[in-house]
Amino acid sequence: MSFSPRRTGSCWISGPSRPDGRSSPFPHLTRASVERDETVRAALEFAGELDGRLPDIEVWELDDELYAEVEGLRVRLGGPTEMAAKARVLVELVGRDLPPGSEVVLVAPSRPAVRPPTQEPPEESTSS
Repeated sequence: MSFSPRRTGSCWISGPSRPDGRSSPFPHLTRASVERDETVRAALEFAGELDGRLPDIEVWELDDELYAEVEGLRVRLGGPTEMAAKARVLVELVGRDLPPGSEVVLVAPSRPAVRPPTQEPPEESTSS
């Protein structure tokens, strides 16, 4: 993986969850730590391939899968493979004006899926 120091928007990469369920940021990223940590390497590859086309992304790991939040969409990336392809597909899908809150599934980038946001049924009013 090549690593370029240029700025391409912002990316928040979350580390392992804390006991309270919140993610904690990776404390210090060095070239050596990136080379050792497949998850960090995959998240950086994903963000780098986006090349600023989708600014302000957040990437985190949950239950051995990577997820991202971008443009109001939750993105299930799956395992840390084919990250460049997943980023390219995501850029294409975001260009289709998906409804905010949709979940994009890119576990297999050649077969992306979009789940519309879940809508709560309207509360029934009771007349007295």
